[in-house]
Amino acid sequence: MIRNYELIFIIAPGLATEIQDQVIEKISNIITTNNGKIQSADRMGLKRLSYDIKGKNEGFYVVIKFEGEKEMVSELDRVLKIQEEILKHIILNNENIEKKEKIKAKAKSKAKA
Repeated sequence: MIRNYELIFIIAPGLATEIQDQVIEKISNIITTNNGKIQSADRMGLKRLSYDIKGKNEGFYVVIKFEGEKEMVSELDRVLKIQEEILKHIILNNENIEKKEKIKAKAKSKAKA
C-alpha cells in the first residue's frame, strides 16, 4: 500500500556543497529506484541544534516529502542509519497528520454553520 511520508534529516556541517548534494541525491535515488515518488525536497539550510549530536552543534537540514511502500521505507531507514554524513533522521507517516487536518477543517466548518 502506497503511503505519504516526510523524511527529515540533518547533514553534518562543514561538508562541501558537492558532498551535501551527493548525500541528498543518494537518498533521492533510494526512494525513486524502489518505486517511490518524491513530491518535494526542501533544503532548509544550516541551523543551530538545540543539543549536540555526535559532537556537532549545527547541522544542514533537509526535508523530503515522498510516497512509497513500507518496504522501501525500511530500506531507506537502514541506509540513513549507516551514512556517516547524516547526524540524525526521522521518517514520518503523513497519513495521520492529513486525517487530523481534515477533521479539524470539518469541525471548523460545522462551527461556522
